[in-house]
Amino acid sequence: MMRKNNPSDDAELFSRFQRGDPAAFRTFYERHHQKMRLNIYAFVGRMDIAKDIVAETFAKLFLNRTKVKDASHISGYLFVIAKRLAIGYLRLQKRQRETDDAQKQLVERSYTNPAEAEAEMEQVINKILGLVRQLPPAMKRIFRMYFFEGMDIRTIAKQLHLTETAVRNQKNLALGRLRKMLT
Repeated sequence: MMRKNNPSDDAELFSRFQRGDPAAFRTFYERHHQKMRLNIYAFVGRMDIAKDIVAETFAKLFLNRTKVKDASHISGYLFVIAKRLAIGYLRLQKRQRETDDAQKQLVERSYTNPAEAEAEMEQVINKILGLVRQLPPAMKRIFRMYFFEGMDIRTIAKQLHLTETAVRNQKNLALGRLRKMLT
């Protein structure tokens, strides 16, 4: 039979956890990891990925342990971090599928004349570049830094003194506009 946690014991355990005590961290890990792993598995559909996300979530918890207010906030903190990581994984998978589909279409298309293929590719690139020029200045700058210069969101945010969320939103808005203009 499972015994209830004593609030004073939890307060002492949490205090040890915040000071970096591995045994205290292990206790919180044992309390939460199985439920988290099953929830994330239901979300992403792959146990190996769910285990990786849970491991990364607990690593973030340990690194940010002094930011957690008390033991009752640990569960919520873990849930938010794990959910963000799972959504990031799913977005990455979606982008990879879209890229794979686009590459597959290009490979399956047959050209009898290589010059014809090159001319068509040049037309598409020129059309995209023309559409990018029509974007608002800030959006255009972020789009170019991300897609043409290969910079990541964090680097762009630091260079432009913006939040990562603002950069991500501008990039996504630019992509949305370009998609609409291309169709």
